[in-house]
Amino acid sequence: MTKVYKKTSGNGSIPVHLPCSVSLQPAPDDVGKACGVDYELKAYIANEADNVDEKIVKKDTCRLIIRKIQYAPEKQAAGPKALISKQFLTSDKPIHLEASMEKELFYHGDPIPVKVNVNNETSKVVKKIKITIHQITDVVLYSADKYHKCILNEEFSDQVNANSTFEKEYKITPLLANNKDKFGLALDGKLKDEDTNLASSTMLVNYYIH
Repeated sequence: MTKVYKKTSGNGSIPVHLPCSVSLQPAPDDVGKACGVDYELKAYIANEADNVDEKIVKKDTCRLIIRKIQYAPEKQAAGPKALISKQFLTSDKPIHLEASMEKELFYHGDPIPVKVNVNNETSKVVKKIKITIHQITDVVLYSADKYHKCILNEEFSDQVNANSTFEKEYKITPLLANNKDKFGLALDGKLKDEDTNLASSTMLVNYYIH
């Protein structure tokens, strides 16, 4: 747990670019505090201004757990786009798949429209479309580890016939409510027993990351 202290009599302020509050979803049999980053604001009545050696009396102190969040920028870049071509041994021509989104940022609970374009130049039939969303979390404790967690996996029965093209927009919504049983999932920091969300994507500022 990261703690940030501030005196009521001083002019100090909480640093702007600290990591956002985040926690890892514990397993059902885990006990104690969940692993993550949170903040504690500690204030006290000082007898002297800016005396770092002053002895703090407990009865003159109050503590408050706070949650640090980030706000999305007003201006957004164009949405991401990916293109892949797949060649089969039994076909002399490939199949082309393109997936794109109209914007780069979405808020919790908003449906995410994904546009799928398929150019099937092969003699095979595409029998279904599957879309998955993975959460990638960098955890630095004793070593730097990267965790991949699938938070959404949906299949659609649309078919793409041989030597044909296909275009459709799918709307998908990743939710924490559908991932309550996944140990180690990164969540937005929460206060006490409040509900929270899947962790927001971290926007890097300088060298501060989580």
